[in-house]
Amino acid sequence: MKELFNKKSIINFLILPVFAIGSFYDERLGVSDLNFTYFFSAMFVIALLFVLLKKGNKIINTNLVFLFSIIFIFNLINWLLWGINEYEGYSENKLIVLFLITLPVCIFVNKFKSEDEIIIFLKQMSLIGLLLAALGSVQIIAGGGGESRLAVFGGGPIVFSRWVGMFFIVFLYSYNLKKMYKIPILLMCLTLMLFSGSKGPFFFLLLTVFIINVRSKKIVSFVLFVYLIIKFNLDFIIKKLSFNPMLVRVFGLDESSSITEGTSSTGRITLLKDSFISIYENPFGYGLGNFSIYSDLSKTLEAGGYPHNFFIEIFVELGIFVLIIALSYFIFLFKELFKSLYKESIKLTDNYKTILSLWVFYLLNSMVSGDLSDARFLIVFTLLYFLHLKLKKQQA
Repeated sequence: MKELFNKKSIINFLILPVFAIGSFYDERLGVSDLNFTYFFSAMFVIALLFVLLKKGNKIINTNLVFLFSIIFIFNLINWLLWGINEYEGYSENKLIVLFLITLPVCIFVNKFKSEDEIIIFLKQMSLIGLLLAALGSVQIIAGGGGESRLAVFGGGPIVFSRWVGMFFIVFLYSYNLKKMYKIPILLMCLTLMLFSGSKGPFFFLLLTVFIINVRSKKIVSFVLFVYLIIKFNLDFIIKKLSFNPMLVRVFGLDESSSITEGTSSTGRITLLKDSFISIYENPFGYGLGNFSIYSDLSKTLEAGGYPHNFFIEIFVELGIFVLIIALSYFIFLFKELFKSLYKESIKLTDNYKTILSLWVFYLLNSMVSGDLSDARFLIVFTLLYFLHLKLKKQQA
């Protein structure tokens, strides 16, 4: 734990609060006339100033400049053509998060020179998940288990569960403790995720750990097939467990989270269907934040609505050309992931498992929840995966 607080890595803590919050100002963090996000924003700027003089990986820097330049140009064109979603500054906020938070953090972490620096950063970030897990435990104990959803610091159950899942992954692979100490903490994390009120991150975490550790294509394929069969036949069984509000949320029996009617899963399917209609009508994008304005569900959706799928949102709001470029990066990483998992000559260290697992976990989650602002974690973990591959190649 000492390496998390040494002089070289302490600067990481300056950048983490703004990155974690995803905003330079959050009214929920205000006490009287003092708002802590002002302090966090100042820390963020100081951290960036410290690293500006450091050299990063040139190839990754070039790709960052190229990708974000393309995004900015296509988004500007679409905003000029289709306007801006002015609801609570939604469109502008997405641009701010993408270019003033996500991009600077990418530049920041691209300065890391070794795998150890990457892991230290991930450990430091996971401490936020540990804090939220502790507060969530207190909330459950104080509420007697009767609440159907967990919300810590104003964040929803999905955000809470993702943070706990992040800590679970980093703690599982990169913290050197005896099993007798690790297992109870890991079980506590799983319990908190299960009863958070959002079942998606819990199942995605189990799936991620399974895929990374069971390095057999046949076994993975068989289990995924069995899982799908069970999933489609599970509703009949779990309806017997609907007497408790928390269990109702865990097993997907709550209809309150839909945009029209049915479970949240039904709502997401409806959003995807509508997204495809929008894509068919205009494959070149509507601009950041404009999905809910030009969607056929615009009268039903809130003004801040989004497709709940990372790639579909890119397609709808930024267009097919940006999507193709983004997909090319992810296809490359999928090939590397496949080789790492199923090529016998490649040995997966615990640290490598941490990086792979975080990328897979956040990618799976980004397929069903969160908008492009929430995807800042996926984008940064994607860059860290690229950086790790470059560092491995240099060492070979």
